[in-house]
Amino acid sequence: MGGDIDLSITMTMLSCVFALVFTPAWLQIVPLVVNSSYAIIIPYKEILVTLAAVVTCSLFGSFIHWLGKVCKLITFVVRNS
Repeated sequence: MGGDIDLSITMTMLSCVFALVFTPAWLQIVPLVVNSSYAIIIPYKEILVTLAAVVTCSLFGSFIHWLGKVCKLITFVVRNS
């Protein structure tokens, strides 16, 4: 498909981080404009879980990629010794 995985992961992570900041701000501004008396619940837990999942998977993938390079280097050194 030719997608850019690095860009996709970065955009997802930034989206989650910005959601932590801008969701509460937006939910504080909207009731002032709409004159609403409803209780507003901010889903901090869901946002943090999504952010943790993206960061954990990204770090795990980076570790696997790094481990592959190390294994190739070790194999090269052992075979040429």
